[in-house]
Amino acid sequence: HRIVTPLFGTMRIRGMFDDMKDICEQMCLRWARFGPDDPLNVCDNMTKLTLDTIALCTIDYRFNSFYRENGATHPFAAAVVDVMTESFTQSNLPDFVNNYVRFRAMAKYKRQAAELRRQTEDLIAARRQNPVDRDDLLNAMLNAKDPKTGDGLSPESIVDNLLT
Repeated sequence: HRIVTPLFGTMRIRGMFDDMKDICEQMCLRWARFGPDDPLNVCDNMTKLTLDTIALCTIDYRFNSFYRENGATHPFAAAVVDVMTESFTQSNLPDFVNNYVRFRAMAKYKRQAAELRRQTEDLIAARRQNPVDRDDLLNAMLNAKDPKTGDGLSPESIVDNLLT
């Protein structure tokens, strides 16, 4: 916590406003192109807005959700939504239902969660191999040291923090 908590301070969040505005403008432009008579899936668009904003602000990655053909979702973002939806479903059911009745859904959930973790590990490895000069959350987690111990975050902790 001594490493990660300062990364979410007021000034650091304020420094993300331009990126947040960028993604919001992309969504608004997309909406404007449809015109006043086409219905919008607001829930889907807000999910894309949220995930695109988080990705850009934390790891300098663009899902480009508002530029994809036919409103397609980036595969990573789609997997995040699937895992979160399944987590919500699981949280509302007794364990025996999840473990014995919904065993196929649980197996799919575990596969998707493992795939998200693998993709996140790959993203971190790519950043380590090709560092960027950007003051984002990923660089901070890769380089920050605990002020008391001098230790950095473990690779597992970085993955965990990015996925949460």
